[in-house]
Amino acid sequence: MDDRALYRTGRIGLEHVGWLKAMDGASLPRYPSLEGDLSTDVAVVGGGLLGTSLALHLAERGVGVVLLEARQIGFGASGRNAGHVATHVEGMRLPPGIKRLPEGGARYMELVRSGPAAVDQIVRRFDIACNYTANGHLILTNRGDDLRHLETEQRYWDSQGITMVLLDAAATEAAMGSLRFKAALHQRSGGRINPYAYTNGLASAAASVGARIFTHSAVTSVRQRGERWVVATGSGNVLAHRVIACTNAYVTEAIPAMTRAFYPGIPAIVSFKPVAASLADALVPSGATLSQLGLPAAVQKDVTGRFYFASIPPLGRAARSEPFARTLGTWLRKTFPQLASVPLEVEAYWSGRTANTLDALPRIHGIGPGFLAPIACNGLGITTCTQFGRVLAEAIHRDRYDELPTRVTPPGRYPLRSLYDPAVGLMVSGMRLRGRMRGALD
Repeated sequence: MDDRALYRTGRIGLEHVGWLKAMDGASLPRYPSLEGDLSTDVAVVGGGLLGTSLALHLAERGVGVVLLEARQIGFGASGRNAGHVATHVEGMRLPPGIKRLPEGGARYMELVRSGPAAVDQIVRRFDIACNYTANGHLILTNRGDDLRHLETEQRYWDSQGITMVLLDAAATEAAMGSLRFKAALHQRSGGRINPYAYTNGLASAAASVGARIFTHSAVTSVRQRGERWVVATGSGNVLAHRVIACTNAYVTEAIPAMTRAFYPGIPAIVSFKPVAASLADALVPSGATLSQLGLPAAVQKDVTGRFYFASIPPLGRAARSEPFARTLGTWLRKTFPQLASVPLEVEAYWSGRTANTLDALPRIHGIGPGFLAPIACNGLGITTCTQFGRVLAEAIHRDRYDELPTRVTPPGRYPLRSLYDPAVGLMVSGMRLRGRMRGALD
């Protein structure tokens, strides 16, 4: 594939991903590739957020675990993530289908509410260097007539056990370092993180408590042998009692049942080179992750002074950074007049691949006896994967799959999959047009 095709499929090389640049050359542990055969209790396929969290929590419970990653830790969606430690996707409410989950969704909702705290705990417990800040999320508006809408959203989230605080113009100015906004809704839990560094930190933590990790070890097949499974790679095999496929949207034909078990989406992110420290401290002094009513995207400034803009690319333009860079540059200069004469240079532009369901709920699919495939974070990968790694490890350790937050179901086949991403792109384009009309973008 050429670069344009790699961007369109969310597989552009990690050298294009801004999170690596924000690590300022920090070295990461290297893992061997699998050579020869070995046995284990659980084979985990995929070294992203879910696979590394699962390996960590299994190893902590004394369960033997081998993790196989086709390329390098965090290569897929986990290393391309927007970096938001959140309980919900910006601008969206919780999916109504939660009520159909076990116990009316109570178990799942507890995972949602406690997701940011779970990430915070792991980062602190293992001292993971990932530019993590727990400063919450601001939903901004530059229109006085949106105040009633923010009040309605505040009441809704309070009813879900997720506290939000409504900020007036003065408090919003203090949080943003900008006079542009009339009000904001502040979710105090959660924050932002370097997802690539966090994923690699989870892998290091897993290895430190006994997980065996192999990279550049692409799985070529998974087949049953008696009561166990043979997970084959090009240079060795793993014989395991259980297999957990954590490939999410980057699944291959090695697990054919999962290749059509989701709708693929292709979001993208642009990042700017760091703003000078003399300016950066006055921009978003609250440190919160940002979204704005009318702006179909999320913005953040990390501790290195870099700004990031995450959204869905315009139709047919996933390989071009210019639309994203132009929008972020315009938004920044309009929000912070002190940047009017400051060069804002693109440092990185990359795309990723997400697994989505129409009801916006994750799934745990059963492929065979002892063979599970969790999938579909629907834009909440950091918290969902961290939490699902923990609860899956507990279910495996105790052999109590009935206590999972979602039922184990056979993988489905999603019709019209090729139309999903264009349909979302059209919807976001419409939101951009409406945002311009409302003054959020221009």
